[in-house]
Amino acid sequence: MDYMTAGELAQSVGITLRAVQYYDQLGLLSPSERGSNNLRLYSQKEQQQLYLILVLKYLGLTLSQIRETLDEYDTNEAVAQLIDARLEAVEAEFHDLFKRLQALTSASNRDFAERARALLTTSDGHVSSSFLVMGSTFPHSCSHEGFDALSSSVTTYIQSVIDANNPLPEEERDL
Repeated sequence: MDYMTAGELAQSVGITLRAVQYYDQLGLLSPSERGSNNLRLYSQKEQQQLYLILVLKYLGLTLSQIRETLDEYDTNEAVAQLIDARLEAVEAEFHDLFKRLQALTSASNRDFAERARALLTTSDGHVSSSFLVMGSTFPHSCSHEGFDALSSSVTTYIQSVIDANNPLPEEERDL
């Protein structure tokens, strides 16, 4: 039977020697044999087990969870079931994050529009006469969507107004 040293095992799977030693220390991976000077020697079986550990880690299991459940994933079917379960969990997490992103974007756009309108209107509610976009005044009554569609020159102008008036603390001025 051909054996590999810890360094050869690490190189064969693309991880560091320290990672192999750490997995050995945690009890996730044990050498098949001990050579001269107590050298740890690993077989193809341990190489396959190391690949499984890396797959389980990639799928989101902690090293503690892997240590507790490693024997449960001794077949391709068991690993495939875990992959399916993780896929469902990641899809649900992605869906939740996407909904949160949409809500934050909507809130951010609304706050941006409200702050810009406050900066661009006079105390009596009229649009500042100094603000022109392509030859016409900024429409105070435009919708949030319409405001968001304005050109980048508008954003630049608004930023200059914000900088000049400094209505918000610096950390809150990110538009």
